[in-house]
Amino acid sequence: PPQRKLRFATHAELTRLADGLGDLAPIVWIMRGTGIRPGECLALQKSDFVNGHLRVSRQQTRSDRAAPLKARKPGQYRDVPCPGYVREIVDKMPDGPLFGVLDARDFNKLFRKAADAAGLIGYRPHDLRHTFASVTLANRAPITDVARWLGHANIQVTFATYSHFIPSSFDTAKDALDQEYKDWSASAD
Repeated sequence: PPQRKLRFATHAELTRLADGLGDLAPIVWIMRGTGIRPGECLALQKSDFVNGHLRVSRQQTRSDRAAPLKARKPGQYRDVPCPGYVREIVDKMPDGPLFGVLDARDFNKLFRKAADAAGLIGYRPHDLRHTFASVTLANRAPITDVARWLGHANIQVTFATYSHFIPSSFDTAKDALDQEYKDWSASAD
């Protein structure tokens, strides 16, 4: 099937979306800033945010229970970079679970309704995750790291989905090879 075109929401659009979600507004900024899945975000606790990163270790299932991460065993986790603006939002939230118990399907319905009202017709929670990946890759984060942060078990998934966002390293490689040759020439003198 053809790949759906990614929509990059503006800050103003994301603010309207967050406002439309009321008490769930932090989800927009957490998912946009960390790239985690909706079910992972719904299962977050304040204690998961430590030392500039987010430790993702559980997800909210459709049966309203916390479960291990997708394709992972209980106790396994992944660490994701957490930008300062996300940490500031989370610091203002009460200790314990951040969003209570909310079924992922119910959340998706609420999200779509708020997105439509914000003028983001067809925008999905997963679009926040895609934007995180695209922005980090476009700013030269190694694809191996981005794949790990996203929780992709196979880097080929990350590459197939996001490779067009990776800047060309053609000039970087040429410059590195020229510098290596200069260093050789200098040491031969």
